[in-house]
Amino acid sequence: MVTLPEGRSLPNLEGLRLIASVLIVADHYLRYLHLPTGGLQLAVDLFFVISGIVIAMIYQGRVHDLATYSGFVRKRIARLYPLHFLTLAFYVTIGALIAAGHVAPENVEKYNAGEIIPNLLMIHAWSPSGVISYNYVSWSISAEFFVYLCFPLILFLVVRGFGVGLLACVALLLLAIALSHQIVGVPLTELNWRFGALRAVPSFAFGVWLWAHRDRLARPGLLRASASPVTLIAMLCFLGLIAFLPNHYLMLACVYVVVVCAFVCDLTGRRSFASWTPISSRGYLTYSIYMLHTVIATVVISFIFPRLFGRSEVAVLTAVACSAALTYAAAYISYWGFETPLRALIGGKRPPKAVAASLETR
Repeated sequence: MVTLPEGRSLPNLEGLRLIASVLIVADHYLRYLHLPTGGLQLAVDLFFVISGIVIAMIYQGRVHDLATYSGFVRKRIARLYPLHFLTLAFYVTIGALIAAGHVAPENVEKYNAGEIIPNLLMIHAWSPSGVISYNYVSWSISAEFFVYLCFPLILFLVVRGFGVGLLACVALLLLAIALSHQIVGVPLTELNWRFGALRAVPSFAFGVWLWAHRDRLARPGLLRASASPVTLIAMLCFLGLIAFLPNHYLMLACVYVVVVCAFVCDLTGRRSFASWTPISSRGYLTYSIYMLHTVIATVVISFIFPRLFGRSEVAVLTAVACSAALTYAAAYISYWGFETPLRALIGGKRPPKAVAASLETR
């Protein structure tokens, strides 16, 4: 569990991260059942905001020259890269099998060998002309890597003062929306492998702003008093919009409200639905679940079950249920047996325990 420098924990944000990963898994798995998923994919934006909070919590005041910036980037690579590389290698292997004629996938376009280098460099979601490739959910990892690289600049923009920093966040959001519509021709919330880096910037900046002005947010007042119930109300509004009025910008606003109120709950020692221990205690598995659920689906839903049990509705439903369970198991094994050792090896010395642990990224 992550703790603040003052010794308080962040169970609400931990729980939100896990909930967001579950929503993303649901978004992708429900499609196999031909069920509508609305805007569940906006849970990715929740990741970006929380990432901004936590990166600012750990590194504000610690990145001030080339040496400290290099150390910061190294630690971020150590967190992201091992599992990203492993899942990329899995899909590149499938691509090789396709090229050899041993496998005939439904979406052959994502196995484009020309996208291997951008994926290896984690820059595959930086271009308006980006295309779906390999482990397609890794577009958000590419986007996160972009905002990590921009962290000093973003921090400079949003710490100038409460109002000035908030205006900077609003300006970044409006600029990102305008560029998304003008350059890509879609709403900001639909960017992914096409210019997903742009999508991450305003949400990450908002998270950095929240951390920078946490003392003001935690002052006694209406926000502090209502933070816990509003966290639940905003999440219900988000889910309600998915079902009845899937307006992505309204849903993005709900995402921001959920994170703000959950963060205030953590700052003031309050609990919300997200801080329930069975949820918040497993927040550290978020990144592993997010990156591995596509791999499990490829193996179980797309390969094993169709060959053994056919493609009936019951078979697909059973495959989805098995994939969900296997994703959790694989995430647990990956986190403790693969990611954590390599993170220590690549990243070197960790930040002080007072501010370090699983929330450093999703």
